[in-house]
Amino acid sequence: MATAYTELFTGTAIAAAYRKFRPTCPKEVIQRITEFLNCKNPGPWDLAIDVGCGAGQSTRILSEHFETVIGCDVSRDQLQEAKKTETLRNVRYDFSMEL
Repeated sequence: MATAYTELFTGTAIAAAYRKFRPTCPKEVIQRITEFLNCKNPGPWDLAIDVGCGAGQSTRILSEHFETVIGCDVSRDQLQEAKKTETLRNVRYDFSMEL
């Protein structure tokens, strides 16, 4: 049974608008993440999982820092939108209702 959350970003038109108008993740946020990780475990890093990736904006940014990045979302439409523009070989998208 779908919940209100899983239906919030459903629909191809909504997913396309989300990809077009959602602000990208500020580079300062990614810098803070990588600085934190460097303190705990100096790179290179193998895997990042972007939970709730939407149309993949942050997933693509993370791909610069990880060998493999997996974007997961509960919206198949968002994932389809992410896959439309994906050209990076180290990125993939998976559907998950376990988020």
